[in-house]
This record gives sequence, structure tokens and C-alpha cells, in this order.
Amino acid sequence: MKYFIAIIGILAVIVIATCLFMAANNTEKTTEVACTTEAFICPDGSAVGRTGPNCSFAPCPEPPTAEDDMIVITEPSAGAELTSPIHVTGYARGNWFFEASAPVSVVNWDGLVIGEGYVTTEGDWMTTDFVPFSGTITYTIDPHTPYNRGTIIFKKDNPSGLPEYDDAREIPITFSELSQTNTLAPSDDEEVVFCTMDAMQCPDGSWVGRVAPSCSFAPCPEVGGPEVQ
Repeated sequence: MKYFIAIIGILAVIVIATCLFMAANNTEKTTEVACTTEAFICPDGSAVGRTGPNCSFAPCPEPPTAEDDMIVITEPSAGAELTSPIHVTGYARGNWFFEASAPVSVVNWDGLVIGEGYVTTEGDWMTTDFVPFSGTITYTIDPHTPYNRGTIIFKKDNPSGLPEYDDAREIPITFSELSQTNTLAPSDDEEVVFCTMDAMQCPDGSWVGRVAPSCSFAPCPEVGGPEVQ
């Protein structure tokens, strides 16, 4: 009889221990972390929220695959009709930047710089991987400018100053301010010349692009005033 009671007692202890273990395990599984409902806007325009046990923002979508392995510009698109200020976004390798930023300039049809600014990274730039960037560039254009086309020049930040480390990309655009006036534009029978999208840095630090019809680099701004005799 005593042996039977001992068996019953052992079984009861096992059942109770099993029930306690399952209850504790279910409690851990049903514990949820409530994150704040704010959102982070990614460079491609999509939004991600906070997630996970530490409530950090979910990663943004991967940058699109492109032939250019250094920088991908997602906004604006080539040939877009824009007005100041211009919002720009994209992805670039971390070594495109210095201190998380890189210069951008806007030039008119003959290569004259009419606006300058910077894009900044939205992630860790100390990497050779693609990181998202964004920025807003303001420009001022003469309303009597004869052609409404221009260019945005994205320049690699090169603190060394060595020309072998220079790099740049260009996006052709149309100025909306001039499109609404009696601005000259190429006629249907006029041949449109497309120049390569490289840029040259001038001695004063500004940049100029190639211009039609010969596609030579536009002249650099004159340094200083007239020489005093």
C-alpha cells in the first residue's frame, strides 16, 4: 500500500512540474513588445516602421540594380522638368562621401553654376557598400537664359584634392521656370547634341560640364578682378 501511495505521489509531482513548465513557456511566447508607431521614410519613398525586441527601424529596401557600380540616382529622373529647390535621392558607395556628405551643383545649358549644395547619407557611410543619401539643392536662374535645359552634377567628395580620386555623375534636367516663358528651345529640325556626363573641377573648386555643340568643357569662372596697372 505504501509503495502504491509513493508511486501516486511521484506521478502527481511530475504532472504538476510539467504543467508549471508549460505555463511558463507559454507566458514567454505570448510576451509582446509594443513599439512606437512612428515611421522612417526611405530614399525610394517607401516607409518602414519600428520592429523587433529593440524597436529599431526595419531596413529600407535594397537599392536597385544598375550598371553604375558607384552611384545610383533615384530622384530626379533624367530629363525631368524641375523647379528650385530640387530634392535628390539615391544610393552611393560609402567612399563616395566624406564625413557623410558629398557636393552637388546645378548648371545651366552653357555650364554656368547656378546652385550648389550637398547630399548627406542616411546610414553608416564608413563602408564600401551602398548607402542611401538625400539632399535639397537651391538654384537661381536668370529668366532671360536662352535655353531651358540644364544639368545636376553629383560629385564625389575628394578631401585629398588629388585628381585621380575625382569622380562625378550628371543628370540632364529642364528648368520649369523657363519652360513657362518664351524661352528658346531646339526646333524640330535642329540637331540635338548629347554630351558625355563627366565634369571638370576648376581651380576655385567649382565644377563645369561639357556643352554642345563641340562637347568641350565650359570655361571655368574667372578668378579675381582685372589686373591693376
